[in-house]
Amino acid sequence: MDHLINLKESIHNKLTETVSDIEQSVGLIKRYEVINEKFIEFKFHSEYLPSLIETLKYRLFLGFLLSDICSSLNVYNNAKTLYEEKFAIRNLIVIVNEGFKKIYNFTKANEKGDVILKHRNNSFWIKNIKPIVYNDIIILKENYDEITKQLNDFLDFNFEDIKTTRDLSIHYDKNPIVIHKMMLNLDLEREKEMVLKFMDIINLMYYFTEKLCAEFLEEIDKSEIELQKKNKELTDEIQSLINQK
Repeated sequence: MDHLINLKESIHNKLTETVSDIEQSVGLIKRYEVINEKFIEFKFHSEYLPSLIETLKYRLFLGFLLSDICSSLNVYNNAKTLYEEKFAIRNLIVIVNEGFKKIYNFTKANEKGDVILKHRNNSFWIKNIKPIVYNDIIILKENYDEITKQLNDFLDFNFEDIKTTRDLSIHYDKNPIVIHKMMLNLDLEREKEMVLKFMDIINLMYYFTEKLCAEFLEEIDKSEIELQKKNKELTDEIQSLINQK
């Protein structure tokens, strides 16, 4: 019982914290987009500023994902009937399936059995973050690799079953008996374990993007020193934007 109370409190606190972070991230994105426009206007190239903005947007999506998971877990934990529990779990399965697809994506096998990595390699985690970490922010490489391993290990859950539940939860079926069978076959404890595991990974990615943004800001600060030598007017305007509360 104490474990359940602690879990409920932990989820509530995580939701409160993440919703606050979402608003902060939106403000930072808007601010650095304006700064980037000023850089472009004065023909000053910043290697890391566009990457910072895109990483903040990725972090913002992770924040929405975490908030959706926490909100649906609150519904599950406060359910009064078994149907409400299953309804909440179905929503969580949809969030996990769609969330994983957006943050990392799935691989496919062709008729020959060859694994197709096109969608995975185009994910922001692989296409955008990996080259930056491997080439420029090497201090975070070990952290990045560990999270990537956990993303790959997460596929050990049966995603075919997850996809079936996702499809029926969103689109239903012309034969309602199919939906009833899906509801009967839901293993609440197994699905909850899967959701909490996914939530753990999203948490790791969330904190990782925070550290990555901090590294970007350090590099941008170094760029400002160079910028000061080139154009004091631009520096003052950008500094005013940075200092805004």
